[in-house]
Amino acid sequence: MPLSGSQKAALVLLHLGRDQTAAVLSSMGDDEVESLMSEIARMGRVPDELVTEVMEEFVGATSPSGATGGMGFVRDVLARGLPQNRAEALLERIQDPVQPFSFIVGADRRQVVTFLAEEHPQTIAVVLIHLPAGTAADLLAQLPMSLQGEVAKRVATLDRPSPEVVAVVEAELQKRLASMSRGRSSAPSGGITPLVNILNRADPSTENRVLTSLDSLAPELGQEVRRHMFVFADIVKLDDRAVQAVMREVLTADLALALKGATEEVRDKIMHNLSERASQNLAEEIELLGPVRAQQVEQARDVIITAIRALEEAGTIVVSRGADDLIV
Repeated sequence: MPLSGSQKAALVLLHLGRDQTAAVLSSMGDDEVESLMSEIARMGRVPDELVTEVMEEFVGATSPSGATGGMGFVRDVLARGLPQNRAEALLERIQDPVQPFSFIVGADRRQVVTFLAEEHPQTIAVVLIHLPAGTAADLLAQLPMSLQGEVAKRVATLDRPSPEVVAVVEAELQKRLASMSRGRSSAPSGGITPLVNILNRADPSTENRVLTSLDSLAPELGQEVRRHMFVFADIVKLDDRAVQAVMREVLTADLALALKGATEEVRDKIMHNLSERASQNLAEEIELLGPVRAQQVEQARDVIITAIRALEEAGTIVVSRGADDLIV
């Protein structure tokens, strides 16, 4: 089967090596990086003849040496070529092909939802916790409203499913979608964290519906989930020192994108914690952006939320999630 343009470009990068690939990626946009790294993640060992053929097409000639792709290569070059927060955000969007249910990422979502809607909420939860949070959020949003709360409850209370159970569910889903599995890995466990990650990337209406349903089904669980939720607008709840720490961890380009369409309160909170010159530069960059896609804004906000969570986990900042957190 002939290689696509993206596959050929990915193969060229793979053959260049990690340092050179990292340098190339640093000048690309996130969508381009995600596309190329996803191809490399799926590539594995490439025959010498194919390497030679593709390299000759691009540069005229090359030595026929093989190259090996995989998620190890992807993680390494992203770490070398991109800031940490941006690399981590992209890694979350690039599905590891050895994870169970990885074929869902490229499958017809309508078919997936049709199948899942007929399954028990516990089965749906098993599927969702294995998927990237963004994909899981999209599927959760498309499930019948009557199912969403039950599924959210199961995700939050799910113990680590056995590999046998995961294998059975995956095999059945593969069969129905007529898709090929790329392997298995150890099963992640459910809990508050995966549910919060899913809801943080769901659209607001889905988030509200799920939380309202959880409040009815399991009030204490709903309250606990709300305590762990943090969205971009919640940056106004951080104290000034925490905001300043976050600003040191993110790129101006990501910050400018994240502030497109943000409330006046959020903008003021961030501008207040920048120097006068940095504040002016940020305002100018926002103005120069012009109209941008909502997806780009959400991706930039994810980068900043990731930075906030990393700083919180490191103990650098404190994120208040309610009055119970504070002792006066």
